[in-house]
Amino acid sequence: MQILGIDLFYVLLIIGAIVIFLMLREFNCWYWKINQRLALLEEILARLERLEGQPPPPRHQRRFPEISIE
Repeated sequence: MQILGIDLFYVLLIIGAIVIFLMLREFNCWYWKINQRLALLEEILARLERLEGQPPPPRHQRRFPEISIE
């Protein structure tokens, strides 16, 4: 059977290949946790953008004091 001069077999083959590609892509993203990594990176970016607008802490409140060797 032909649709617009193209075999129905080739149309179904292309549609099937696209469906399989999308399913494998989704499985690959799930397996390698790419979606979770993306969400985590977006959360980190949002927190960094919030911190960017704040002034730095005073010098005496810094977490790690300087070490001096005498």
